Parts: sequence; structure tokens; C-alpha cells
Amino acid sequence: RQGGRSGRAGDAMAQAAAPVVRDAQAADLTSLMAFNMQIAWATESRRLDPDRVRAGVERILRHPRGTPACKGFYVVAELDGGVRGSCLVTFEWSDWQARDYWWIQSVFVEKAYRGQGIFRRIYERVVELAGEAGAAPELRLYVEYDNEVAKSTYSKLGMSQSHYLMFEEDLTKRWSKAGVAPPAAAPAAAQDPSAEA
Repeated sequence: RQGGRSGRAGDAMAQAAAPVVRDAQAADLTSLMAFNMQIAWATESRRLDPDRVRAGVERILRHPRGTPACKGFYVVAELDGGVRGSCLVTFEWSDWQARDYWWIQSVFVEKAYRGQGIFRRIYERVVELAGEAGAAPELRLYVEYDNEVAKSTYSKLGMSQSHYLMFEEDLTKRWSKAGVAPPAAAPAAAQDPSAEA
């Protein structure tokens, strides 16, 4: 009986501690920037340019889900007074299906909050939104081939390994070999005509 009471109390505590899962807002900019910087360092040992990251995140936040200029949207989980996890959803148009595939990117949960089902709640919200939006019926993401923890997490959510392989080319190497200076990244304002000068 004592164990039963403890179990019920634990369930109540878990329920009370459930995160609020929502679309990101402008006030989440600092958290999302920090998450992206940590992802890049943890997965690729890359130190990103904070100004470039700010421009990228602001571009997403400036055009929320459902607006004509939307390139994607963040879903965040808020708990204990702060944003503790997030992911970015971007779109890939399919001429086969005449609708968008949704890609999950920039997945992050703060270390102290991992293992608590936070990303599962984020993922379930993305699934719900994809259905409402009439997206293509497959959610997609890419993961480092040796990231066993991430692959296990995604498998438990119901995802499975695709039959596709991902190929890419680093164009800076091609340009360098040809003696051509790589083009500078376009200013944020040029990529987003609505950005304030």
C-alpha cells in the first residue's frame, strides 16, 4: 500500500512537471541560438558565427508557420521557467506528391533534462501539425551514422532507417581547386525582403 501511494505521488509529480510544447516565439531567440551553437560543436566540432546563427534563427521566427514567407518553424518545450528542448521543421517540396515533406532538424534537449521524454513530446506535436497541414506522410531527418543514442531515440518514436543514402559536395573545395573565390553569404536582409534595414 505504501508503494502504491508513492507511485501515485510520483505520477502526479510527473504530470505536474510536463513541459509546455509550443511554436517558438521571438523571445526564444537566445535559447535557440545557444542550442544551435551547442549542436554544431557536439556533432561536428564547429564553432558557428553567432551573427550568422542569429540571422538564421531570426529569419525563421520572423515568418511563423502558416505565413507565405515561412521557411520552417521551431517547436520548443518549456519547463521550469525556460526552454529546455527544441527542433526545427523545414520543408521540401515533392513534385511526386504535390506537397511538402517535413524535415526535422536541429534537435536539442538540455543535458539536465534528457531522458525525461521531452523530445517525444516535441515529436508528437510535430506529427500532429503535419497531419493538420496535409504534409507528405513521411517525416524525415538525417543523423550521424555513428550516433547510436540518437538512432535509438528516433527508432523508439516509430521512425526507421530510410533506403536512401545522403550525398553532398563541399563546393568550397571545387571553387578553391578552380581558383575561384567562394561567394559570400547573402546578408540576412537580402534573403528576407521583409527584414528591416
